[in-house]
Amino acid sequence: VGVTHRHAHDDSLQKVREWNMPYASVRDVDDKLCKAFGAQGPPEPYVLDPEGRIVALARGAIDAKFANQALAAAGVAARIDPNLQLGSSS
Repeated sequence: VGVTHRHAHDDSLQKVREWNMPYASVRDVDDKLCKAFGAQGPPEPYVLDPEGRIVALARGAIDAKFANQALAAAGVAARIDPNLQLGSSS
């Protein structure tokens, strides 16, 4: 599950579609989830396995290599296109 909290809802949905994310994305409107995980500021991806354990964490923008390693660690078969620029704003 991807979580956004400081981006506009429409912007977040656009990125989910653009990057063809192989997982669900939800919005943390009141920052409760981010605070519970000790998030220090976006972007800050935490990747959880099916049991809810953190299997990968990055503080800052990520690339497809990190995303694919994290998805594999979480037991997710889907992969992100390695040519995709995840940190880009467009």
